Amino acid sequence: MNYKLNSSVSIVPLGDRFLEFFKTNTHQSVRIAMHSPKILDIVNSLDGHRTLEQLIQEHGVSTESLQRLLCFLEKNAILDHVEPHEDFECYADFRRVIHFLADFSMSHAHLLEMWRNIRQSKILLIGLGAVGSLVACNLVQSGVERLVLMDGDVVGMSNLHRQFGYTENQLGRLKSDALEEKLHSYNPHVEIIKINKFLEESTLYTLQYKVDLVINCADQPNVDTTSLWVGKYCMDYAIPHIIGEG
Repeated sequence: MNYKLNSSVSIVPLGDRFLEFFKTNTHQSVRIAMHSPKILDIVNSLDGHRTLEQLIQEHGVSTESLQRLLCFLEKNAILDHVEPHEDFECYADFRRVIHFLADFSMSHAHLLEMWRNIRQSKILLIGLGAVGSLVACNLVQSGVERLVLMDGDVVGMSNLHRQFGYTENQLGRLKSDALEEKLHSYNPHVEIIKINKFLEESTLYTLQYKVDLVINCADQPNVDTTSLWVGKYCMDYAIPHIIGEG
């Protein structure tokens, strides 16, 4: 295995005592103590062309100490977890998303698991207004391929100035149908299930399929009430959920 620094990481020596790794994607920093000036030399030589044995020979360090350093760098996403690129489905289409996720991964295998989870998960999105329509588009643009859209509303003129997913020629159409067209313009292979009704207290208990995440963007009758309904259902079935309103 050859070791390579993550391209989004900047190296910043802090005097002679510490070395800081700044993750430009997430604006997070990781510091290590520099007990030897060799640490900076080793880090700068992680270009993807050297094996562990070559690094040991080049820098004159023990196998144990080098492995300890590389393990630390790997767990903190300082090393490149993306290569080989061909392991990731649709890498060319979602390159930026995958590299962003890499800043939260602990290894190549962990990053691959994260990406597969995004690709395979089914997400229920409740409420397709200003927040919901934008969230739906962002999910598809981020690689999600299975969505359940719940909303009984139709596109109205008052929606157009603030709701991302709709246009004037869709006035009067169900929001779920109109948004489906928008999402398929990003990715025609996205699987979409539409529930053309408003959320009520018992609605979620009638679902005929399993979902992996619920995002609540509904505000009728009010955010507090819909949040209680969604929260109870998701806790009953141990489903992660996000409140996207209020």
